[in-house]
Amino acid sequence: MGDSAILSVSKNYKKSVGKLTCLNNEIDPNEPFTINNSSDEQVTGSGFFIRVKDLYLPKKMAKNRYLITNAHVVEGASTRRINISFPHLGDTTLWGNVILACRSLDFAIVEVSSENNTHLEKEIGQSFADIFKTIPFVKVSSKPVNTNNELAKSVIAIGYPHDSHDCHISSGKISGKHEHYLQINASINGGNSGGPLFDEDGVCIGICAASFEDSEGITLAVEWHNVNKMLRHYWEQNDETFVIDPPCLGVITTRLIDAYAVTKLKDTTVKGALVTHSFKTSCLKKIKTGDVIMSIGDHKWEYDIDRSGNVTIPFQHDKVKYYSLNVLLLLDPTTCFVRVYTNGKRKTYNFTLSQLEGTVRHVMPALEPIQCISFAGMIITQLTKNHMEEVSEELDPNIINFFTKTHGSEKAIVVSNFHVPCCALQQGYHIKRLTIIKKINRKKVTEIEALRSLLTDLVQKYIENKGGPSAIKTRYIEIETVDEKIILDLQLAFELEVLLNMCPNYPSEISMLSNLMPDEPPKKKRKY
Repeated sequence: MGDSAILSVSKNYKKSVGKLTCLNNEIDPNEPFTINNSSDEQVTGSGFFIRVKDLYLPKKMAKNRYLITNAHVVEGASTRRINISFPHLGDTTLWGNVILACRSLDFAIVEVSSENNTHLEKEIGQSFADIFKTIPFVKVSSKPVNTNNELAKSVIAIGYPHDSHDCHISSGKISGKHEHYLQINASINGGNSGGPLFDEDGVCIGICAASFEDSEGITLAVEWHNVNKMLRHYWEQNDETFVIDPPCLGVITTRLIDAYAVTKLKDTTVKGALVTHSFKTSCLKKIKTGDVIMSIGDHKWEYDIDRSGNVTIPFQHDKVKYYSLNVLLLLDPTTCFVRVYTNGKRKTYNFTLSQLEGTVRHVMPALEPIQCISFAGMIITQLTKNHMEEVSEELDPNIINFFTKTHGSEKAIVVSNFHVPCCALQQGYHIKRLTIIKKINRKKVTEIEALRSLLTDLVQKYIENKGGPSAIKTRYIEIETVDEKIILDLQLAFELEVLLNMCPNYPSEISMLSNLMPDEPPKKKRKY
């Protein structure tokens, strides 16, 4: 790369890139109300501003400014508040709020508004609008990077490595793709995360994201084409949508063995991936176990699937899985189709590519709280993939069987931790962490809100009938797990709740029994 290209990018866009500082809270998924590290620990990264139209936001939002960074930079910002600084502004900083994050593709959007930055005129005598006249927008490219034709193409990265106070520029070359990331031969260090990756023309083609721990000089970048596709097709812009997930076909497939084609399909010419499991909320609603998916495409492309489930796409030389983001984010979601071998016939099914609903997700606990309650000394949470990051002998082995059988296609609630004295343990039951709760008094439960409502009704009935003729009937709650039925004694649970509330780390604010515990009647004064 020539010095002129580096100088041009530096001149035009160095002031576009800000240094981000925010909280880095680590939330325990087993006790999602607990911060594992120091509550004031901070992390730094980089970010850059782009136009509203490049985010597919309505024009009325153009009064604010929008910064792009990595999701992993802001994922610990439990307040969603981000500090943004620029060398040319000195010690004056801007404040922004995270409005969107995508963990799978590692990008986030931070909104910077004049309402949150009223201090600017007092500190440096410039208005919000005047300051942003000094911060140019970065131009982005929505086209996929073709590593077949553009291998060894020169690129430029801008960011703040190692918590630097000044913006640094580094250069390298595209060396290929790693999963859905661009792979760059350049040494980009911590703090560069979230900064833009430019081509020689000064157009942003990606977001610097990560590096390999064991390899120096190799960097991964999120391709802007993929971010563009997510924002355009998979972001429902409303107050409830904060974290977005990429599209998913919702089927599990395996290698199609020739012996299976001979004996079961009775057709050795069939090529494709054999379906072994289909999610209830899959966008491929007509696909069933035993079908063979032979190809996938849209109005523009069609990719033939080999018996290992791989396809060849025009933008990289190596084969990739047909269900990978490399493929799905190339497709127009509204004109998708698959060609399938089913019941001895070849059929074409049209479908709309979408995100999966009602499944076990990998969440960002600091940004999207995990639903949980405390009940009789048990912490019960909505099951997430985060719970499986640390597998140990202390866990209920049935949780592994659950994921093996369902592939995370069904929601579940689990006992994620205990506080002593725990009622069920005191009664003699042996419950392990991540024990799945299937039913309460024979009613199936898979979500925390449904569990909360059901337990509230049962506990209130016990309180109302305490001492009455039906007291025994309402005193006990049947909790069904995979292996056993636990008969929980509410009378004992209330007695132990008093002791639990004396423990300094007990989360009484989310304890159902503490919140439903009846006030003790005032004691009568003794007459003398």
